[in-house]
Amino acid sequence: MEREWRKIEDHPLYEVSNDGMIRSIARGKPKILKHWKHRHGYPMISLGRGNRFCIHALVLCAFAGPRPDGMEACHYNDIPDDNRIENLRWDTKEGNREDIRRRGAYGRGANHSHGNAKLTLDQVMEIYTSDVPGAVLAKKYGLFKNSIYAIRTGKTWAWLTGHKAQPPSKA
Repeated sequence: MEREWRKIEDHPLYEVSNDGMIRSIARGKPKILKHWKHRHGYPMISLGRGNRFCIHALVLCAFAGPRPDGMEACHYNDIPDDNRIENLRWDTKEGNREDIRRRGAYGRGANHSHGNAKLTLDQVMEIYTSDVPGAVLAKKYGLFKNSIYAIRTGKTWAWLTGHKAQPPSKA
């Protein structure tokens, strides 16, 4: 596919391509900008002071239209730095979470959220849905009981389990 460039809305001195490149057109001659990666592997770009963006969201805005209410930018293949327009879509947070569950993946086909995770997504869901006492699960997975409690109450892994924290009750 041939590279196509479009202006970035609200930032007329910058353009985004259909394959996720960003360039400045401020000085007449276009200049490709360098990006950095978010801790989850998503390429980020700064368009002026204090204007940081995920590149996949800029690609979608330019080539698929503005972000619909309640939607987020999602990758079909779960590779966070594959920002080709054909790999991107607007979807709900729940739809994105379902992709992660279905594929057992979070970025680059891994089965956990980052390199320091001790549990797979399936193990987290087993802990979350299990009636087995926390002490037993903690021993089984080599964790502390408070880690099991944190999963079950949504303090950790809520993005996966969908757990909604309950507000404190009034006594």
